[in-house]
Amino acid sequence: MLKSISMTLFIVIIHSEMRAENQVYHDPWASTSCLLLDVEKRTFIARNTELALDGIFVEKGNQLTLKSTNGSWNIFCQKANPQNVFFKNGLRCRSADSKNDWRQYVQRASAIPVGSLADMNANKVVYLGKTTATSKTALKVRAQPTVNAKAMIFRVMKSEYETCGIFPFTSESDRARYTTKDSMTAGYKFYAHARTASKAKVGTSENYWYYVVVQDGCPGSVEGWSFGGFIELSDEVPEDICAP
Repeated sequence: MLKSISMTLFIVIIHSEMRAENQVYHDPWASTSCLLLDVEKRTFIARNTELALDGIFVEKGNQLTLKSTNGSWNIFCQKANPQNVFFKNGLRCRSADSKNDWRQYVQRASAIPVGSLADMNANKVVYLGKTTATSKTALKVRAQPTVNAKAMIFRVMKSEYETCGIFPFTSESDRARYTTKDSMTAGYKFYAHARTASKAKVGTSENYWYYVVVQDGCPGSVEGWSFGGFIELSDEVPEDICAP
């Protein structure tokens, strides 16, 4: 969720034909940041792992003005096609005092059915929803579903961000402050959202490649592909603070 919570106004540009029911928007990969709109009551709730704000909204044409009860937040959104093949509807949002820091939210109800085929960056994939996974060994996350693809780079956070564990390396100036690595340790928990439609062989193991998000919900989560022979999937239900 956007960090700025200092303003009093939400302006959301979305489709004018809104049905009288709850509409839930959340981060494309996480369930730790969301916006819930009750169209019938004209109320909203904005949530993340640290706070929950509520209030009322007024609809005018394609715009909604959301006013928080405690008057402490300002956000601007516009309806946009999600840059995510698993959802059909979404919002493109930023805080009102930032013109360039856009973040994407998707409408939960617009998700394609679990098990559906989709095209993702020229790869045929099967949508899994959000499945808990654990690394069985030191595990790399690659840019494409192949062992020759570039491995994503992580950094180990310190100080006040220590609880976020793995964090992506984003700046040359961080090299003096953080240790970088190209794999997560064995036993690290993350989420798999899709798998390739067909299996591949890596060494003597034959399995799917999984599209994963590491450190889901922390700023800068790493997304990419990990080979299924090195991960263990479970039926554990991920935490969901966005349920209406």
